[in-house]
Amino acid sequence: MTAGVYSLDPAKVVASKVEVTFDMKQLSTTAPGFTKHLNGADFFDTAKFGTARFVSTSIKPSGKNAAVIVGNLTIKNVTKPVTLNARFLGAGSSPMANNALNVGFSATGNIKRSDFGVAITGWIGRKRVWDRSAAKFTPDR
Repeated sequence: MTAGVYSLDPAKVVASKVEVTFDMKQLSTTAPGFTKHLNGADFFDTAKFGTARFVSTSIKPSGKNAAVIVGNLTIKNVTKPVTLNARFLGAGSSPMANNALNVGFSATGNIKRSDFGVAITGWIGRKRVWDRSAAKFTPDR
């Protein structure tokens, strides 16, 4: 299961923290063959490296409902600094989760996959990868 914790004080955003552990075995795409390939040894090798992790080291406001999150990303036991441009999407209670507060964010950033040992040979293995992620947080009860 992918799980994480965050602390957020809208009045003091710089004191906020984000920590997420991703269950890489849950990785999926719309093409089963591609999912199998991504889980294989030449990409994420999820049999050997079952999780990836992101831990923020600083969060700074960068506009209305936006922040720059700097942190350490660990994939395949390799940790590198990553900068994410995050946007607050909203918050509200969810009737589908016993009216628990849900808080949503999106973030974009880029990594060089070969820095993490996630590469195939040739030019495509050296390319930077841009990604957009969305997260929803629901507090534990």
